[in-house]
Amino acid sequence: MYRQAIKHYLHTHGHQHIHLKSVLFDMDGVLFDSMPNHANAWHKAMKAHNLDLSFEEAYLHEGRTGADTINIIYKRQLNREASPEEIETMYHDKTVEFNKYPLAERMPGTKDLL
Repeated sequence: MYRQAIKHYLHTHGHQHIHLKSVLFDMDGVLFDSMPNHANAWHKAMKAHNLDLSFEEAYLHEGRTGADTINIIYKRQLNREASPEEIETMYHDKTVEFNKYPLAERMPGTKDLL
């Protein structure tokens, strides 16, 4: 699967071959399927603070910073931005919740790719 993607990239950009010295990967959602755990943790942390963020909506905020996600919900539901202290508390609570879950599974094909 990835070999075809590399060949396509090289052809599209007019390259014959590629000489990589290193490759960097983001882990969450690239090497490991951790998004279900993140979505559940966001949902539970928000609910504990009387805010509504559904599991499904949490996916829409994938890739945002924690502060951005928190501020979007605060603005929509409380008509204001969260204070730095509220952001710190919420993100801490989300992290504590996230750490309760088992380790995320590897994404399909990850072992072969690496």
